Amino acid sequence: MPIIDNLDSFDPIQYLFDLQHSGVKLGIERMQDLVKLLGHPQNQYPAIHIAGTNGKGSCSAILASILQKQGLKVGLYTSPHLEYFNERIKINGKEITNQEILELVIEIKDKLKDNETTFFEFTTALAFLYFARQKVDIAVIEVGLGGRLDATNVFTPLISVITSIGLEHQRILGDTLEKIANEKAGIIKERVPVVCGETRPELIELFKQICSDKNSDFYLRETDYKITRSDLYGQCFISKKKGYTLSLLGEHQINNALTVLKVVEVLNKLGVMVSFESVHQGLLEAKWKGRLQLYSQNPLMIFDGAHNLDGMKCLSLFLEENKEELFEIKSEKRKAVCIVGISNGKNVKKMLECLSTYFDSIIVVQAEHRYTPKEEVAEVAKKYFSEVQVAELHESIILAKSNVGENGFILVTGSLYVVGDLLKHLNKEKQEGLKLQGAIGNV
Repeated sequence: MPIIDNLDSFDPIQYLFDLQHSGVKLGIERMQDLVKLLGHPQNQYPAIHIAGTNGKGSCSAILASILQKQGLKVGLYTSPHLEYFNERIKINGKEITNQEILELVIEIKDKLKDNETTFFEFTTALAFLYFARQKVDIAVIEVGLGGRLDATNVFTPLISVITSIGLEHQRILGDTLEKIANEKAGIIKERVPVVCGETRPELIELFKQICSDKNSDFYLRETDYKITRSDLYGQCFISKKKGYTLSLLGEHQINNALTVLKVVEVLNKLGVMVSFESVHQGLLEAKWKGRLQLYSQNPLMIFDGAHNLDGMKCLSLFLEENKEELFEIKSEKRKAVCIVGISNGKNVKKMLECLSTYFDSIIVVQAEHRYTPKEEVAEVAKKYFSEVQVAELHESIILAKSNVGENGFILVTGSLYVVGDLLKHLNKEKQEGLKLQGAIGNV
């Protein structure tokens, strides 16, 4: 193993986070050089590449769950993480360990020498190398930002997947849906089939034309389905005369599941056989933290990382379809409050407007990263909510619980960073409580 000064004090994850100071630098030239130094690990196993404004993480998690149920050793690379860096890189649902991160960071750092790289490029290379070393049967790779110039875009996948297109990162990707769609379409490769979850006719035509130019088969997800059950514990739906149960909440997750079902259909055509039983069990057991996650019952607490207007519209649909269960208890109105923090560059006004349909009371917070200052959000919120409070992030749950009581409803939303920071805080408190109980029990 290469020598590092003060190896005992070397923190590989902090080293990676320190690379964030160089910011986002789109372009794949540095990444191509990096994977070349590592012996092109991304080419040592088949993989599926997934891009999209919303739904790409959910589709990645659902697909990995299904492939694992088929008995495959499945690598899953997603971003951002919610609580811990290790969440980004998993094999069959198990996160990469700190020791494995340490060894790979030292190896890559040694080969990189003085060459410049970014946090996301280094992390992506680490994932590629880890999956190769662990000899995965297949990997599911989620795009970080855009597609064409994203660090993940240095391999030829079995299938390219584009989930949906929305207005996001407009300063980087373009200020129209068409420009953003073209950036996402940058993952489409010559003669590689494409599965699309988008429903707007003009964007579908754009993708079809690009596929035609690249001699790539184009597949659209099914849009004809029937929901037979939907509540706070899951949902059942029928598509093409087959019934499925999905653990994830919200009708938008059914649309994501339908995109994945089309991916499975194409995999079977390519000779990667996936049974109906694997699909059924994979959908049933799929998990995707922080996305309409039911955290507790007393009070009823839901975390949802809706971080842009399209995500907020999906959240609003869920609130509407489940409003009796969410906002009533024993036929009486349930006290409700929304904890919200919004990342910088987002449409604060319209996102808050969506929430104001369902909430009178709001607690405004800010995450540790990429935030719109909570005072700015609160000023806009005063136009839409009768009660606006501002709180430090880790104090917001205590404040919310005192507002609504144990029978109330608390929604945490607006930013994946807010959701992740609060989940980490709550889970840490829960673990400390369990340790204390164990200590008392051993006295």
